[in-house]
Amino acid sequence: MPDASLLTSLFPDEVVTRALVRDVELPDGAGTMALITLDNGRDHTRPNTFGPAGLLALREALDAVTARAGARSPRSASPASRSSSRPAPT
Repeated sequence: MPDASLLTSLFPDEVVTRALVRDVELPDGAGTMALITLDNGRDHTRPNTFGPAGLLALREALDAVTARAGARSPRSASPASRSSSRPAPT
């Protein structure tokens, strides 16, 4: 993959869409959800776009959320390695 600074320098006028992560506590003790919102710093009439810097921002947000989820939850294991908590059908 090319250097990030090279990619972003090719599009100096890019309106960068930022990916903002906010934790939301779910009801009934169901845990925490990471809500990622996209913001280009303009008003709601200007659509978000994804140039190189916007895609890098989204990748960084997704990588950070994935790393946090893996560190917190045993659910990050692959489905094949988890045992089912459901009783076997009779």
